[in-house]
Amino acid sequence: MTNLLKISSKSLLACALVAIAPIATAAGLDEVKPYVGLDAQWRQMHTRHNYDSDAASFKKTAPQANLYLGVKFHEYVGLEVGYEATSQAKKEFTLGADETLLGLPGLPTGAYKSKASIRGWHADLVGFAPINEDCRLQAIGSVGGAWLRSKRSIFQVATSTTEVDNSQKKTVLRLGLGLQQMLNDQLGWRAGINWENLAKFKDKSGNSIYKNSVTPSVGVVVHF
Repeated sequence: MTNLLKISSKSLLACALVAIAPIATAAGLDEVKPYVGLDAQWRQMHTRHNYDSDAASFKKTAPQANLYLGVKFHEYVGLEVGYEATSQAKKEFTLGADETLLGLPGLPTGAYKSKASIRGWHADLVGFAPINEDCRLQAIGSVGGAWLRSKRSIFQVATSTTEVDNSQKKTVLRLGLGLQQMLNDQLGWRAGINWENLAKFKDKSGNSIYKNSVTPSVGVVVHF
């Protein structure tokens, strides 16, 4: 099990692309069905337990938009590529004595402001399983990878001095589950959850900054 968990999301995505290539070839261009979707999401950005004193310093959640393009190569299989981005989550707080920020001790006490955001590209292999007879209601599952950038900064209110400026890029694993219902041949809706291993974001000591993220989602999808 440990070895399986060490498989990178890049490797999983490469395997997905290799697996879908013969499906697309066998299906032919007539079976290729493109679509586009837009989701409203609620990103979880909970701080890892290593930073208990940071819990009040950063917002734990932020609204997020997810725009994606998809192609169904088969009735039950598709590939999606998209871009997700949170709003900039801002928070004011007071740093007390002996508290740390991102594992950094000895910072001046007083009023601070924090900013945090996550954004980046993703690609998923998606499976569709019909639930009702007309196949308009479907269960969907996905596996893929995301190339995300996390930005977290903190500055003193009195002096506007930046005390923490942490920006990282990581490739993370993505898993998804949900439902999709087509209202007609072109328009439908989706709802579900996405899991991403944000624990890959580390501080300078090698400790995880975030807990893994579970993001609820609801949106529309348009088929061409």
